[in-house]
Amino acid sequence: MPPSDCVTLDLRDLQPPEPLLRILERIDSGNGEPFDVRLKRDPLLLYPELAERGWTWERLDAETEEKRLRLFPLSND
Repeated sequence: MPPSDCVTLDLRDLQPPEPLLRILERIDSGNGEPFDVRLKRDPLLLYPELAERGWTWERLDAETEEKRLRLFPLSND
């Protein structure tokens, strides 16, 4: 499981498709570090993009309407 001290991207104030684009930019940068995202809605278009790039996610939803996810690369083990 990824560390709990991940960088968090707060993308709640952005309009689609900007949150998706920002997330994919970070993944495609080659950093490979897990990170958290905060979103207004469930990012349905993100999930297949993550799989295609060898990444996965874990839901961290708060008790509010926002969606919180931890994104991390699949291990090569």
